[in-house]
Amino acid sequence: MYLVRLTLQMRPLFSTLLLAIAAFAQTPSQPIPVDDAVRIHEFYRLASQIQDQI
Repeated sequence: MYLVRLTLQMRPLFSTLLLAIAAFAQTPSQPIPVDDAVRIHEFYRLASQIQDQI
């Protein structure tokens, strides 16, 4: 019975925490510079070809 009561008391706190995390996780970030975007794209393109050679 104690565990059920504790669970019911923690539900609003847990819900509020999840909503706060979701709100802050979706803040817009700065765009990636074009040079860096090209490097990232090349990394993923070449990763499967050279991963065993490193």
